[in-house]
Amino acid sequence: MTFLGTVCIDAELEGGNRNRCKIIEDQLQKEFIEEAPHVPSGTTCYYIPHQAVIKTESATTKTRIVLDASSKMKSQLSLNNVIYQDPLILPNLCGILLRARVGSKIVIVDVNKAFHMINLQESERDAVRFLWLQAVNQPPSKDNLRILRFFRLPFGINASPFLLAISIKYEIEQQRDIDPTLPRQT
Repeated sequence: MTFLGTVCIDAELEGGNRNRCKIIEDQLQKEFIEEAPHVPSGTTCYYIPHQAVIKTESATTKTRIVLDASSKMKSQLSLNNVIYQDPLILPNLCGILLRARVGSKIVIVDVNKAFHMINLQESERDAVRFLWLQAVNQPPSKDNLRILRFFRLPFGINASPFLLAISIKYEIEQQRDIDPTLPRQT
């Protein structure tokens, strides 16, 4: 992985760079990401490469940032190689639809930015760092870099779906304590 590949500059996509800046600033404001200390506090430190996916025809999200936690340098391991990928615990969709037809209650949730609703432990945040430019219109240099890291669970890590599913399951169990009439199947 090269320095440029890590920072992910697309000089020919000036509009894309502006959109990515807005995305990063929005994520900083919403505390999905945070400035990282220059010296990692944990034992694991990994910089995730990223790139922009631009869909000009999209009505809602024209630009989104995609993380590549599976990238690695020669003879090295990627972040996804070293993170334990728990089993998929999501229920079978066919079973969900059948139970919805016979049950008396259905719980529907909008999981907009669901991964970003789950906080990461402080000790794990240095494993999800990424580099960003202070000024995207200037070339990458040591003085033009920002070191950021995820404060919340990012999309693109192999363990993220399990962590989301187990968090939702936990919340449903908490709600069942309040309302025992909620269905048992999830």
